[in-house]
Amino acid sequence: MKKIKFFLKKYYWLLIIIVLLFPIRVLYKDGGSYSYNAILYKYFVWNPLPSTPFEVREKKIIFKLFPFNFHSDEYYLELKPNKSFAYIYDNQDEKKLKDFLECNIGTYSLVKKVDGEVLTKKETAPSAFLQSYDQELDVEGNAIIHLANLSSKIKDLQVFKPNDNKLVTANISVYNSDLAALKLENVKEGKYIISFKTAWEENEVWYSFQINVV
Repeated sequence: MKKIKFFLKKYYWLLIIIVLLFPIRVLYKDGGSYSYNAILYKYFVWNPLPSTPFEVREKKIIFKLFPFNFHSDEYYLELKPNKSFAYIYDNQDEKKLKDFLECNIGTYSLVKKVDGEVLTKKETAPSAFLQSYDQELDVEGNAIIHLANLSSKIKDLQVFKPNDNKLVTANISVYNSDLAALKLENVKEGKYIISFKTAWEENEVWYSFQINVV
């Protein structure tokens, strides 16, 4: 008993430090994210598997010291829109991907409620017809364009000509809102900018991309 008391007295501060620094590891079901949580710190590695075959996600490391380490891991993730992709299949093989591109992210307003707090982020971008597009999809006049990684169904759709603020009356419509696809019907040759909005709860995000109908 005396030895135990002597040990506790001699190594009292060391034991406290061990308790304060000892981490609990948490693994997530997203394919690669994990965190180490201790009283004095949080070490969070966000590294989920891509949700689409086009996406390359960047690994993020978040380190927080006491007293800023008691929020849930979601609290520390940056509030921003999902990356969305437009893609088409080969006409000869509906399972073979022909081409894809990443959509531009336009104006958005996001709200996230976590740990009893309401986090918001808004950004205003130039109109879709004024944005620059590094890539474009070459499609036929009766093509179906699929959209990936959207947070909700498409709520609004607009079509422009590049550098022209007038809406174009083209036969481009939402083909399947559940699967997020757009259908072209006898669309004339030329370049078009397709802009669409997703909205859910208090969130709203505009995306756009350019196509070349051949």
